[in-house]
Amino acid sequence: MHYLKNFMIGGRKQKGQKGFTLIEILVSVTVFVVVVSIAAVLFISISNTQRKALNQEKLARDVRAVTETISRLARMYPVDYTAYEAAGYDFPEGDGGTPILFLRVAGETVSFTVENGLVVYDNNQGEKFLTSSEITVEKLYFYISPLDYDDSENPPRVTFQLVAARAGEGGVAADISVQTSVVSRWYGGGGALLSP
Repeated sequence: MHYLKNFMIGGRKQKGQKGFTLIEILVSVTVFVVVVSIAAVLFISISNTQRKALNQEKLARDVRAVTETISRLARMYPVDYTAYEAAGYDFPEGDGGTPILFLRVAGETVSFTVENGLVVYDNNQGEKFLTSSEITVEKLYFYISPLDYDDSENPPRVTFQLVAARAGEGGVAADISVQTSVVSRWYGGGGALLSP
């Protein structure tokens, strides 16, 4: 009975008694739970932010590699307008674009397009995927100007827009949208090279 007095509500310590009252224990446990809860929320938030940053960085690295490859080839080689005509593509005026880019590389037609969410480079010797299976390309459109390959005064300009996403670990996803314009060093129907 002597010990129960200390833990009863309203119980008071008597002189010389050691220990904590029930109220003191409840207050200290409540403070401890609040501090641990705040620390857990901060840890989870920081962990999710770090995962999102890593996913965004991996996505940006993949997209940068694709844009550099397409830009380099579009700058170095002419647009293959005859391949567009043979494939039945009409160049829309204004905002319209085409989901495929044909270039003339070393006398062969090569193309860039999207298949099942992956950017595909086809050089007539086989298809090569330029993106990893970890990312999904939602949109890849090419805008070519001028629309007439006999325009010898204006070198072709290829603008392309790429939208991609990456599903990340722990359900943290990342997405990116990139648009780049490249002026070809080739111009005119005869494929003359612009002087550097």
